[in-house]
Amino acid sequence: MSPPPPPPAARARALTKESERNRRCLAAAGAARALSFAFSRLGLAAAGEILPSLVVFFPLDEESRRRIVSSPPSLDALVTAASSRGVGENAARVSAVVVLREIASSSDAQCIEAMSKADAMYDALVDLVARPVSPQATKAALVTAYYLATNAEHAAARFVELGVVELLVELLAGADKGTAEKALAVLDTALATGAGRDRAYAHALAVPVLAKKTMHVSDMATEFAVSALWRLCKNSPPAADGGGGCKAEALQVGAFQKLLLILQLGCDDVTKERASELLRLLNASRDNLECIETADFKGLKRPFI
Repeated sequence: MSPPPPPPAARARALTKESERNRRCLAAAGAARALSFAFSRLGLAAAGEILPSLVVFFPLDEESRRRIVSSPPSLDALVTAASSRGVGENAARVSAVVVLREIASSSDAQCIEAMSKADAMYDALVDLVARPVSPQATKAALVTAYYLATNAEHAAARFVELGVVELLVELLAGADKGTAEKALAVLDTALATGAGRDRAYAHALAVPVLAKKTMHVSDMATEFAVSALWRLCKNSPPAADGGGGCKAEALQVGAFQKLLLILQLGCDDVTKERASELLRLLNASRDNLECIETADFKGLKRPFI
């Protein structure tokens, strides 16, 4: 007796592995739309089969994206799949968050707003960063968080409530280039909120980590790190002990020299403007402070999260 045929989604995925021509033919025939429609109807029960197959047919067209997002049960099923921590479910979690990233990064404001209303979304994304299942999932979660936080007013505040500032500062201390770029993008967005800045002011590693990431990662990392430092120093309250607060801390970890070097090497206009303003802010706090270059954070106590 022959074994039963594989489900259509699995069969489509298998065909794409045979050749790129198969993938293009299936994509042209509307495979992504068919899979999106199937997921909107079958939901979580079919997530393990449909989502890995849907990923194969990126980029998704507008109809495919909207079909998933416009149906609350479908979006809830996608978020639930990204949240599941059962044995053997990591592959489904990765596929789910990669689909979320694709939708968030490619959709209009209406789709983003619909995504931002799924409250479980925030917990799922933060959990994927805090308890990583794979580098791909971590980066996809960060990208999704970035698009939500920059396009929905309440999203950044919700991420801050869930501890994303502290989480990302810790992550940045040892992140690779791709993860660092994405983490800095989310952190910069979180620091646009007053609550986010308050969390950063209270964290011993926030300013040292940001100062370190202004250099030697990438132009994108420099852009977001400078912006994040600018947000902190521009809005920094006076220190309770009468010291210079955030600006004094930035000086002590060598931010002044790094900013000068960034301007000398060249950067985009927005970064140039913010780096210049940061230098003016820091220069006003230089009296009686020694600017030191730090290669590590040996003198800082790492808080437990």
